[in-house]
Amino acid sequence: MGFDSSALLNEPEVRVVLGAHQASRAEKEQQIFKVMRYFPHPQFARPSKENDIMLLKGDSGGPLICADRYSGIVSFGKGKRCGRRDMPGVYTRLTEKYIDWIKDTISLHRDP
Repeated sequence: MGFDSSALLNEPEVRVVLGAHQASRAEKEQQIFKVMRYFPHPQFARPSKENDIMLLKGDSGGPLICADRYSGIVSFGKGKRCGRRDMPGVYTRLTEKYIDWIKDTISLHRDP
């Protein structure tokens, strides 16, 4: 992952939202997942390490990895430079359809 695994935290109230940017309010509520362990952002270490996964400006398109599998892609967070404590980061859920498209796109643009 590029940073020390000792940064792994056990925080029971971390939340992420998968694919909620085009969902109704009821669907958004069903898409909120508690994250039991996570790596904090390697370039943003708040002293309190409060219960959120902070998205930073420029993180869009980055991975959400759960149990050593790519599970989502960073979609957006609220805030001008960084996420807001009262709003979870929003991710696009990686379904087989997305994974197939990603693999096809990579193979089309790979150097011979």
